[in-house]
Amino acid sequence: MMIFDSHAHYDDEAFDTDRDELLDSFPFNDIAYVVNVGADIKTSQNTVELTKRFPNVYGAVGVHPNEVGEMTSADIMQLRQFAMEDKIVAIGEIGLDYHYREPDKEVQKIWFMKQMALARELKLP
Repeated sequence: MMIFDSHAHYDDEAFDTDRDELLDSFPFNDIAYVVNVGADIKTSQNTVELTKRFPNVYGAVGVHPNEVGEMTSADIMQLRQFAMEDKIVAIGEIGLDYHYREPDKEVQKIWFMKQMALARELKLP
């Protein structure tokens, strides 16, 4: 049986000491593919870099609702560039998260819709 990890954050600093060894070991441990998911601009960029370095790593790029408070139109342009990379397969991690008060609901909705429009434009889930 081959495993497909559909949501991972292997760019996280917790993997800084063994990331290469871990990701290189996946094909030998029945892990066929991984989708690494960005949660802000930096982790989306990290995701793109991982997709270039590891043949079994694919990516999703986006800004999590808890991180949209500082987003700008330039960030959407940057996400568009990231999303056009060969192994980017989705826009994410996006959505609405009302667990915390900030960013407020209206700000979250605006950036969620902009990221959804980007996904639609690029025909990505």
